[in-house]
Amino acid sequence: MFIPGVNQYQVLDVTALRQPGTLLKEAILPVPQISANLGLGGGKSIEAFYQFQWRRSAIDGCGTYWSPATALNCTPGSILVDGNGTSPSQQAWGGIPNYQFSRLPDKTPSNSGQFGIAFKDMVESIDTEFGAYFVNYAPKVPNLSAVRRAAGQPDAIQHPAGSVYGLPPAITGLMAQNASIYWDYSANNIKVLGLSASTVLGGWSTSAELSFTKGFPVQLNPVDSFLGLALDNGPAAGVFGGTAAKDMPGYERKNKLQIQLSTTKVFSHVLGAASASFVAEAAYQRWNGIGDPYTGLRYGRGFEFGAAQHASFGGACPAAATNAGNCTQDGYFTSNAWGVRAMIELEYPNLIPNVVVKPRLFISEDVKGWSADGVFSQGRYAITPGVKFEVNKKYTLDLSYTHFNPNARFDSFHDRDFVAAVLTASF
Repeated sequence: MFIPGVNQYQVLDVTALRQPGTLLKEAILPVPQISANLGLGGGKSIEAFYQFQWRRSAIDGCGTYWSPATALNCTPGSILVDGNGTSPSQQAWGGIPNYQFSRLPDKTPSNSGQFGIAFKDMVESIDTEFGAYFVNYAPKVPNLSAVRRAAGQPDAIQHPAGSVYGLPPAITGLMAQNASIYWDYSANNIKVLGLSASTVLGGWSTSAELSFTKGFPVQLNPVDSFLGLALDNGPAAGVFGGTAAKDMPGYERKNKLQIQLSTTKVFSHVLGAASASFVAEAAYQRWNGIGDPYTGLRYGRGFEFGAAQHASFGGACPAAATNAGNCTQDGYFTSNAWGVRAMIELEYPNLIPNVVVKPRLFISEDVKGWSADGVFSQGRYAITPGVKFEVNKKYTLDLSYTHFNPNARFDSFHDRDFVAAVLTASF
């Protein structure tokens, strides 16, 4: 409902999902595909789809309130970080004074190879529908990768002499490495296997889903990646360091096991309302291959938080990491993560003539861990009260306010409280 599982392959309108309480099905964007459903009798059926064209998810526009990074959607073909001098923001991000990364075009997958099949069986004796699923897809959101070109190419990274992030002063003069970065969607053939069951327990519609994702591209920490690329230093030096010409994907493929439970129930005559609908969902993720962020490769955590202490830095935080609050192992992706979502909506059909009034409250909390797919970020919560007015079943006005936890330190959007007003019309 709220948390992606087997349906993680969908092309989504990310802006729509910024509104807490939005169901995944409400944010799905169309893509050219063919689908079919074959009934086998006895409550059994087979469903399948094949997509003819790869499309990326629609991210928030350049310069908007939710824009994740100007480098992602504002500066195609230009420099990611200005190399003319050093600014405080550059020091906070990477601690590498006077550096620049030229940007190459996005790397996208082919239009083939995205398909899925499902088998469903309704077992009447226990009033339960079981499902089995397989999906093969390519990512819809990018990772940040790099390529080092042969000597003589114009694209370069530069840094001056001196001690930067623990690099000894013995490195003198200007070092130029012919390297560039690009947004990488090319990690195709992500495979998802899933099992589901849906039934009614004590009047509650209840469903469970177990899914296994193989080969999901998990982003290496971008600050560590830039340090390795520019200075051949830090946790990611083994991936991005050196001088040889090579392609350097900014991700590693990991496997994810996820279990999620959801339930819904409609109550009558609650608080003077004709009905009250309650929806809740919880999910737990287990990732393989994500180790100790102090000794090994580190995954996730935004540019703005800089680099934390690591064995490759002598066990301390880099000198350029001036914000002591970020000098912690928190925020990097973890092996385990879980969270919950819940919403209750009341319906008043006669409160205003010809208008159905639906007040609601949505609450979400990421309880523990930072998941490698970005679904969970420990400490993040959202509380959204709202009300919907439906006029003659034709016009709808939806008003809401969303409050995020301002103390969720490693949530890049923890300070984005907002008011929303949405007007729709049906014809």
